[in-house]
Amino acid sequence: MIRDIPLAQLKAKYENEHSRYIRVDGIDVHYRDEGRRDEGAPILLMIHGLLASLHTWDGWVEHLADQFRLIRMDVPGFGLTGPHPNLDHTPEYAARFCREFIEAVGITQSFYVAGSSLGGFVAWNYAVRFPESIERMVLLDPIGYPQPLPQVLKLVALPGVRHAARYITPKFMIDRNLREIYGQTHRLTEERRQLYYELLKRQGNRKNMVAMFQTLTDYSTHPTLKDNIRHLKVPTLLMWGELDRWVPVSLVDHWQSDVDGLKVKVYPGVGHIPMEEIPYRSAKDARQFLLA
Repeated sequence: MIRDIPLAQLKAKYENEHSRYIRVDGIDVHYRDEGRRDEGAPILLMIHGLLASLHTWDGWVEHLADQFRLIRMDVPGFGLTGPHPNLDHTPEYAARFCREFIEAVGITQSFYVAGSSLGGFVAWNYAVRFPESIERMVLLDPIGYPQPLPQVLKLVALPGVRHAARYITPKFMIDRNLREIYGQTHRLTEERRQLYYELLKRQGNRKNMVAMFQTLTDYSTHPTLKDNIRHLKVPTLLMWGELDRWVPVSLVDHWQSDVDGLKVKVYPGVGHIPMEEIPYRSAKDARQFLLA
């Protein structure tokens, strides 16, 4: 509950034959490069969300690897990558970091991007700043508009809890958060619970989590948070779980009002992470949109 899990132990368990590391802005980023490798293959960059890791896209990799080159990374502060020393969670930094990662792995052509939750926030901010890089974009339950905070963010915002959460991680709290995230908990396996819990205990990740929660708390009522969304020009598919308890489906109306030509898929019985809960269906919808 208190001790970090040694990085070597986590690598032994959660790396695979596709795992690679690349130096970006002073840190070693864990990523995987899978699927098609022929010249000219369409590239899909996948960016995970809060508390997650690149493993959140496992289902999509299984269903899309025959048609795309699939690149996914552990965002700084999550998974095996670990935190950046400056703990900068601004959208400007996130977009710049993605740009540097893309250049580092040698992507020179335009590409597709998919982002979930916080990763959706990163993706659409990137698309606003570098629209020429992206052909089409899929956003899954993205952060983007002022909203009520999830209960866990309210809790960690309390001063005493904020300090303790850097060092103490009761497993029941992670389980509770995952049950909130999933629309139907029978889809949540013990293996998946353990993955979330153990990767959070990589050295530095809990401290990063607290800093990220504080940033999201600040942004949750930020009056200009949504302003850049109106500047989106990249063709976009918005996916949303109807039972999302973290980022409510009611926000779809705002997206439809502000983004011209937006395509929308709302999934009944699904929560905050459609790519984990219904990987086949959500991957199929993404494929149809991206290759249209």
